[in-house]
Amino acid sequence: MKSRIFIILFFALACASLGQGLVVPLLPGYAFSLGASGFLIGVIFGAFSLSRTLFQPVFGNWSDAIGRKPFIALGLFGSFIASLAYIYAKNAYALILIRFFQGAVSAMVIPVAQAYAGEITPKGKEGARMGVLNLSMWIGLAGGPIIGGGIKDWLTIEAAFLSMGLVCFAGFLMSWGLLPQVDVERDLSPKRSRKRFGSLIKNPQIAAMFIFRLTHGMCIGIVWSFAPLIADVIFKLSGFTIGMMITSGMVAGGLVMPVSGILADKVRKGFLIGLGGCVIAIGMLLLSNVDHVRDFYMASILLGIGGGIALPPVMATTVLIGLDKSAMGAAMSLIATADSLGMMIGPILGGVAMDTLSREAAFRGGSVLMTAVTVLLVVCFRKASHSEIGDECQVGRIKVMK
Repeated sequence: MKSRIFIILFFALACASLGQGLVVPLLPGYAFSLGASGFLIGVIFGAFSLSRTLFQPVFGNWSDAIGRKPFIALGLFGSFIASLAYIYAKNAYALILIRFFQGAVSAMVIPVAQAYAGEITPKGKEGARMGVLNLSMWIGLAGGPIIGGGIKDWLTIEAAFLSMGLVCFAGFLMSWGLLPQVDVERDLSPKRSRKRFGSLIKNPQIAAMFIFRLTHGMCIGIVWSFAPLIADVIFKLSGFTIGMMITSGMVAGGLVMPVSGILADKVRKGFLIGLGGCVIAIGMLLLSNVDHVRDFYMASILLGIGGGIALPPVMATTVLIGLDKSAMGAAMSLIATADSLGMMIGPILGGVAMDTLSREAAFRGGSVLMTAVTVLLVVCFRKASHSEIGDECQVGRIKVMK
């Protein structure tokens, strides 16, 4: 039963991520064609993350009390509605509203599905299972840009938005029809409680991962907002090529992620997260000195590999803390909120830097910030390993002490 549920969650997350990934190479140019400035493009991307930031803690907490299935299914149906709305947008301000709604319904799906998967994960396999689960999101985000860019080039941008909607609708049908009812779900899951986020953030590992995910989200938000725009306007690359560049990074990260998940159960998680952070910083620095299309590909691959290394140990540690606190939904939503907050702040700050300084400034600033936060996280994890992780911590598993 639990293996079947995990497979359903895997494909539901893949559908949600594919739907989101489809819009990445399309939205900057689409917004620019509707008269958006660099700042407004940043706001359009930031609106999605703003609503996710606002609603993820709410839905995560509610799912601990009500159940996971209703949120996952309704969130995917809402994504279907948002996809159709893009077709009828007349200006940049309409795109802001659509992105805000899409972010809100997205908040019902990803952290809630991750919490569900974390609860049914076998003890000692947190890194491996969460690495595989994150791979589903990587598959969606990898396939989305190339599919969206290709459909735009071969058909129309409206057809690409319609394709995004159909993918999300398929995910809705699958999750609503195949996930167990809430009463069965409760029998399979451990005790849940509605935990205050303040009590979770006091854990030094959670605090360090929150800051790391915040910064990583800022970097990804900057890249997704402005790298496609630069490739389109300055380098005159096609939508398919831009999609390929984004996809190359996702594929690289997807290949690394299962390996990192297995390693996260065997070596120190803080080391893996720190290594991933360093690779991300290098990728951001490379984007600040783009002279050729190959530089886009190289930077995208480095960013994908860095995320592929860092995310499985982040999620594995979150699973352990969520189980320990009987608040998996709250813990997952807190880390997901950090990512959304970063993806809201990053595009706006990047847009300001682009309008007032240069296109290189946003990428260079992201690289410096990622480096500083990575150092901070490694220090926090080393301190936590001495103060909060007792002798029962063995190689390959972190035991979170009460």
